[in-house]
Amino acid sequence: MRGRSGGEQGDAGGQGRARRSGPPVCSCCRRLAWCMLGLTSLAAISLSSLQGLVLKHLSTAHPDEDSGVAAVSRQALKPAQDVGADLLLEGLPSEQQKTASQVSPPSSGVFATTDRTRSAEARAGTPDLQSAREVLDPKIQVPQASASGDREAFSSDRAKRASELRGFEVQYANGEDCGVTRCDTVIILSRSREDIEWIKPLAGDHSFVIHGQPLTLPFLRQNPTPINTYVPGREEAKYLAYLIMEYDMLPERMVFLHAHDIKQSQHERFIFGKTSVTKAAVVEHLVSTLSRSGGTGAPSGFLSYPGDCRIVFSAEYSMQSLWKQFNLSRSLGQLPKAWESVCCAQFIVSKKAVLANPRHLYENLYDWILDRQTRAKREKRLADGTMAMEHSWRLLFENVTARSRSPCEDLEAPFASKRVAFPNKPGLKQLAKKLRFRSNGVAFDT
Repeated sequence: MRGRSGGEQGDAGGQGRARRSGPPVCSCCRRLAWCMLGLTSLAAISLSSLQGLVLKHLSTAHPDEDSGVAAVSRQALKPAQDVGADLLLEGLPSEQQKTASQVSPPSSGVFATTDRTRSAEARAGTPDLQSAREVLDPKIQVPQASASGDREAFSSDRAKRASELRGFEVQYANGEDCGVTRCDTVIILSRSREDIEWIKPLAGDHSFVIHGQPLTLPFLRQNPTPINTYVPGREEAKYLAYLIMEYDMLPERMVFLHAHDIKQSQHERFIFGKTSVTKAAVVEHLVSTLSRSGGTGAPSGFLSYPGDCRIVFSAEYSMQSLWKQFNLSRSLGQLPKAWESVCCAQFIVSKKAVLANPRHLYENLYDWILDRQTRAKREKRLADGTMAMEHSWRLLFENVTARSRSPCEDLEAPFASKRVAFPNKPGLKQLAKKLRFRSNGVAFDT
């Protein structure tokens, strides 16, 4: 005899239950309901148990790091203000939470005790949130980096914190080691996929550190060309990574550039127009100028690559927040209300100017800019703040108030920068009217 439905059985049994209204429930819907019930039950599992598993894994997987809770300190586990580290620490007893939150790099910087000759095992980076995620879900697949250097995907082979740079080594395009062989001038290129054949005239006299996608340059001694791929984000992090990693063996001069040629850049086409000036010629001019005089009107050894020159206000790009967070007024001087600045984060700087700041300042800035860039992808209101470093490089390496003239006038034709109006942002015109500008382009309160 064929079995009855639940409703029929109830009626037959005299229980008096009402017959279900609507269509019968299919087997797929029943399975879905059970799955939802199962997920709800899983959510009730104690988080502290998972945290304990993660912490135990990190302490055993990284025996070369600090033992105990130091291995999962906030400094090591908290890129971009990620709440994941806070969740991990909440699982610890209160006494250990306090200890873990107080662990920080030494004041002399995370590279204070490093040695270029140490083994790869000893250079392994500190544990991070990716390690924790892999413990919680071993099936997690780390996405590959995208083609664009500005939009690189999360990857375990990127130094997302300055402390993680210890796990990598700077690769010079010709195989040099500036710690052994003296390097007079190194050109650091922030690159994605650009063609950089334009560097060929410079290859015989200068060293190169190239970021971005793999490539082969026949005119260099090593092929395929050694490429640096471990720094995420835009040019700011790539520049800072070089200063941090090579701080103890810096060359006499460093040229930081975007890898594109003049014809590939709207800004540079605006500056050089239809002239026959090449980017290699501009670089040679910068090197010779800084070598002769320390930079025209720039006693600290800093010179901008030619670009649009305009008034920049400290109220822009979250620069006031940057200065306040790291108390930069104490080490770099008071932040001006406005100053003339050359676009677009391309410059040459001397070893002396870089060493005027401690390494840990560059480490702090590395973490700060990557944090900003990461958060800006989720919070559009922070996008403006990702430009803070572009107009802060000069303030890092030079006392702008001591200049004799504006940086707009540092170079002469055909390498001169061009003055342009500042953008029409709300309140800037009114602010400019209240300021008193000096002949060197710097303004403080009237």
